[in-house]
Amino acid sequence: MQCKDIPDRPILEFLVGLKGVWGNWFALRFENSVRHAMPKGTPDKLLLAKMRMMIRRKVVEGCCCGCRGDFVITEKGTDELLLPHQRAVVFDEAHFEVGPGTGKTL
Repeated sequence: MQCKDIPDRPILEFLVGLKGVWGNWFALRFENSVRHAMPKGTPDKLLLAKMRMMIRRKVVEGCCCGCRGDFVITEKGTDELLLPHQRAVVFDEAHFEVGPGTGKTL
């Protein structure tokens, strides 16, 4: 198993569900352990590597040095959970046409 085999979405959804409580990477007996969002039996090294990758992508904040982690979802992570039509759309005013061939711009 590799990091790419562990989907991001369940981890992000889990962190959102914690409602601001920091997630850790400890045993399943802790309600705020991100292990609940990982495949069963995920080794510590792989779990921390996955979280490190998500921190690097700035969808999660926290620490992967082996301490408790203090993982929280970022604004970018929350945006990744949104469906494409729910995301904020930014248009370049100079290039956005109201209708094809109308020549009208916003």
